[in-house]
Amino acid sequence: MAKFIENPRRFSEPARSGDFGEAAVRRQLEVLPDDYTVFLNYEAMSHGGRVLSEFDDVVVTPTGAILVLEVKTGQLSIDETGKLIRDRKEGILDISEQIATQHRLILTRLKSRFPGKHLRFKHFLVIPYGQIAETPAFNDVSTCIIDSKKVPFLAEIVQDFNAEYIGPEDVLTDDEIVEFFKGQIALTPDVSALVSGIESLQNTRARGLSEWIPRIQTASPVIEVEAPAGGGKTQLAVTLLKDACDRGLRALYVGFHRNNVERLRKTPVASRIAFIGTWHELARELTRDATEPDELMPEERVAWFDSLSEALCQTLKTTALPYDLIVVDGAEDFEFDWIDALANALNPGGHLYTLRDLFARDAKSHPEFAPLDHIIVRSTESARVSQTRASEMIALELVSPEFTGNPDFVGESTIVSYAPSESVRRITEKALENAVAAGFSPEQIALLSAKGLSSSKLLQKESLGGYVLKRPTGRFNQNGDMIFTDGVLFADTVRRFKGLQSPCVIVTELDFEELTHSVRALLYLAMTRASVRLELVMSEVSVRALSNGSAR
Repeated sequence: MAKFIENPRRFSEPARSGDFGEAAVRRQLEVLPDDYTVFLNYEAMSHGGRVLSEFDDVVVTPTGAILVLEVKTGQLSIDETGKLIRDRKEGILDISEQIATQHRLILTRLKSRFPGKHLRFKHFLVIPYGQIAETPAFNDVSTCIIDSKKVPFLAEIVQDFNAEYIGPEDVLTDDEIVEFFKGQIALTPDVSALVSGIESLQNTRARGLSEWIPRIQTASPVIEVEAPAGGGKTQLAVTLLKDACDRGLRALYVGFHRNNVERLRKTPVASRIAFIGTWHELARELTRDATEPDELMPEERVAWFDSLSEALCQTLKTTALPYDLIVVDGAEDFEFDWIDALANALNPGGHLYTLRDLFARDAKSHPEFAPLDHIIVRSTESARVSQTRASEMIALELVSPEFTGNPDFVGESTIVSYAPSESVRRITEKALENAVAAGFSPEQIALLSAKGLSSSKLLQKESLGGYVLKRPTGRFNQNGDMIFTDGVLFADTVRRFKGLQSPCVIVTELDFEELTHSVRALLYLAMTRASVRLELVMSEVSVRALSNGSAR
């Protein structure tokens, strides 16, 4: 895989209309060998720090050839003078002149830095979603046009161009060129500050639900709130619970996933809430079932859980357990009977809020809630998912077209593929190496396997990339919590990470032949876990399945 060097400024900038096209091109560049270097979103700066020109991708080949890739999406046309243009809201963009300016700028700087050296340089205009019927004029700049038909072969075209240049001794070497470009950008960003800034923006944008939903006045006892991952459901839960406690009301919080529960237990309002726990924790407390889960075999655990749930439903329907407010988190994983039973525990005039992931594929169908007097409130906006990644998820049909991402930062999904003959461990370690090189510490990275705990090969390893893994052991403590090994790099399955997030997420062992219902559900969960950076490590078969199954 080629070495990618990212411009740290782009992490925190608003998403742009061409970002999705750039991401598609970069996935093609990822198959280049290790001795290729790709600079992403390179900026040529003036001595005063002003950006003179931006470059989508700059590829440095092993023979020292330089290829500038300018990626264009949207409606392109050729004017009466033969120049390529694009009509934008802010005016006409002369693409021909833009490429000519970029060409002159790089040549001038390289000649100034390396006088007398032979330069090998070419511009590529890449159009991932369209074709141009005639060749435009580029102001005497030799430009190779790569349209949608040629994009799948981009890596081959780049390598063929590299092979053409076995030049004289006075040519610039790839090492010299790479060091030149490195000197033009900041390569050691303060990722901690960056992550803090982005997550602060996300938290601010996610406040929407907690600001307006509590204002809803309704006689209906059940309010069903639907929102995507990162949509602000947790903030809403905290606000509802705090408001209830401030008014002296009796409140209960019950979740399906322990991750959500533990997060609520860490909030200041937790000590004032009558009960915080999972559904089966509530069942054990109210039914006084003292059976230790870790003493049961897997098949016995399922039967025990079913009988415990049935006992709790009966208790809630027959015993006076008055609550003024009940918040059900992760409602997509609850059975209707459970929610129906909880509704019976409400005081007259009380409310039960169900917080449901709008796009969770395994969600219970809405008609099941018809017997309850309820209203539905829906939001399609995620503060955690960038608009770029949202576009990718829409194209893969993981979410509906109404899904809206956060435009305040860039957060595309990087896909790294491995062939059947390659080691998934080696490729995963490469992705980990890239994340660390970008400035993320091991504590800021979550390594997630798409496989189950017993079938994952990587989760059986003690270390990866030189880092000791903090991984699940498959054993539980007396409270039913999974026991983890000691380590610095968190590692778990995608499904068990539901309800959590991490600044950088690497999802590995993605291996599927088609985009089935369950695969789409898994990808949705995986792609919504990262607050900043997401890397997907998948087999070549899976990459083909994505291409065949997406709307792109």
